[in-house]
Amino acid sequence: MELLLAVQNVIRVRVLVATNLNKVYGESVKLTKDEKKYLSKLADLGCIICYRLGYAGTPAEIHHVRGMGLGMGVRSSHYDTLPLCPEHHRGNTGYHGMGRKAFERQYGTTEHELLNQVKEMLDEKDD
Repeated sequence: MELLLAVQNVIRVRVLVATNLNKVYGESVKLTKDEKKYLSKLADLGCIICYRLGYAGTPAEIHHVRGMGLGMGVRSSHYDTLPLCPEHHRGNTGYHGMGRKAFERQYGTTEHELLNQVKEMLDEKDD
């Protein structure tokens, strides 16, 4: 039963990622094979904020970290992204709902610190 729930969760996450990417980028955006693989692995981690709060494995959307040496209105690379559940991404207690400063105050961390944590987690998973 637990295996079935785990498989269903992975399928749900992959559908969320595909749906989210299509909403954000439209059908005209083509991701490379490596980008798709990376974003799938990222989504498989689940929401990084939920993880830090003790609720690992919640379905995640892809959040592009802003301000990676680009203008604030310019989307970062697909490799500078965070997995965030819908609530922590665009809900009232999420990045887009609260704004960057309030989000960072609320969760005691920055996007860049979260990005470093996510990359470390992915590196550990690859080992």
